[in-house]
Amino acid sequence: MLKARAACAVTVLVGVSQLILGIAFLGFPTAMYETMGIAVPSQGVNYILAMLSAWFLVYGAVMLMILRDLPRHRLWLDGMVAIQAIDFATGAFHVAAGAVPLDAAAFPMVNAAVFAIALLLVRPRPSAASALRAGPLRTSPLGVDHA
Repeated sequence: MLKARAACAVTVLVGVSQLILGIAFLGFPTAMYETMGIAVPSQGVNYILAMLSAWFLVYGAVMLMILRDLPRHRLWLDGMVAIQAIDFATGAFHVAAGAVPLDAAAFPMVNAAVFAIALLLVRPRPSAASALRAGPLRTSPLGVDHA
């Protein structure tokens, strides 16, 4: 019971953070660069950030939508762990290459590591009932039956 509550809490925290990032990068990309201490690139890069924002917004919304049955939707949690691991690795790479100062990348990198570890620690094991409901490939992560 405690682990299930922790899983829900972590999932909500990750989901809300993704929604905030999505809104921030979509609506205020220049301010986000300035807040992070990164030189503001050409305004054309904001198009790429708007596309990235779509991922933030959708994945954030999905994190909140799957709360009712986390074991059934574990693939979404695993996907977020992978995203956070890539975020961390990308930050480390760009810091090592000298493209981004450590003080600009430290918070996002620590955030990514904490989210990935927290999700791994509280990730529910799939229950037999969830596995039977989902079927091998018949049901999408959002519960839409494809049979």
